[in-house]
Amino acid sequence: MSSTRPGPPQSPPPRPLNVNEISKHLFAIENRWNGVATTEDEDAQSETTQTTSTLDGDGIDTPRASECQDDDEEDEMVSRVIANLHAKIEAVKRHKKVAAEVATLRKLLAEKEKDLAECERIMTLELGQVSG
Repeated sequence: MSSTRPGPPQSPPPRPLNVNEISKHLFAIENRWNGVATTEDEDAQSETTQTTSTLDGDGIDTPRASECQDDDEEDEMVSRVIANLHAKIEAVKRHKKVAAEVATLRKLLAEKEKDLAECERIMTLELGQVSG
């Protein structure tokens, strides 16, 4: 009898980010890359300097562990932002294709309506000749 072990617990799919969240995160990341300290960075720095030499019960330097966790969270956030931007780029491309197709169809419709109006005019003239 074979036993099936469930896989690792699945995390819920990340919710899509809105434009404000994306720009906020991109701004914070850009500031970090440019060496500009934000208020969040200053708060984190003051907390880190207070606990720099602290070791937790497992002998792990807490600020370094939290820095790694922060880096992982930042990497995850960057990945989510990039994935979200790629999805939006693809949506814009699809919208542009649809808009171009709509424009083409409108031109064709205008031509067909023009042809129909011409046919109606000719039929009206022919009916006038037949009845006159």
